[in-house]
Amino acid sequence: NPIHAMLRRGARARFLQRKSEEILTTEELDELYQALSNRATFDDQKIGRLNFDDFQAVGAKMPPKARAFFTATLFLQFERDEYGRINILNFFDYCMRKGTLLQAHIELSAYDVVGDGYLREQDMDVWVSNLIPTLAQLRGIDETFLPFYICTVVRKFFFFLDPMHRERIGIKKLILSPYLLELFELRDETVPETRLMSNWFSFQSTLRAYQDYLHLDIDQDGMLSREELQHFRADLDGSDCLTPVFVERVFQEFHTWGGLMDYKTFLTFILTVDYRKSHQSLRNYWLCLD
Repeated sequence: NPIHAMLRRGARARFLQRKSEEILTTEELDELYQALSNRATFDDQKIGRLNFDDFQAVGAKMPPKARAFFTATLFLQFERDEYGRINILNFFDYCMRKGTLLQAHIELSAYDVVGDGYLREQDMDVWVSNLIPTLAQLRGIDETFLPFYICTVVRKFFFFLDPMHRERIGIKKLILSPYLLELFELRDETVPETRLMSNWFSFQSTLRAYQDYLHLDIDQDGMLSREELQHFRADLDGSDCLTPVFVERVFQEFHTWGGLMDYKTFLTFILTVDYRKSHQSLRNYWLCLD
């Protein structure tokens, strides 16, 4: 029902708007830290600490959306010294992280077309595409390479966060994963080259994977045959690292098209090889060796 779907989208948009209003602004975070510092007791190492009475006193002066953090339950979750005081920096960092996670949840929920708390592959494609302009390390990336970059990024998320191949990723699961932080690291212009080389989402890493694919595609038909994949990361002397038997099992267990491997499946193969200690990789190896 188109009207029902439109009403559902409108209700969800209003809900997300209300949730976004719960996020502390930069000015409100500054005000919060200043209030904590003014009430805290600082030791010789200049670490500010608050007991529960002071904690409540600060909370009483905060606006409603900040006051929600000043509960006894949350206070007891932090490590306390012998006087029952918590470190104000730990509490402030928690407030900031909470806001960051909520903001990420709201942004990702905007791409949840179905509205069930999950993102499908096409949803992830659109999200990554819209995210790219905010990533400083991708500034100036060739537009012709963008489809392959997006495919490479999305493939890692599905490899680790959709191990049962349900073709969807829970938004909460995505937010709490370390892979989202790895992607957001590209917002920093000062990330050293050595770190970028080990970041799957960097331009350097994605280009390397794409070049490996092109190098293996000897007949240049855009797909990889068994014979072509067998040369994957061959030794300097030209000898192959993969046996014909193993390659045959890969083509039997991995998704192929008419007996040929496309770029998306090749990325799954690379992730299996590079993250061989992960549960997802071990599962793929077991399927091939069983």
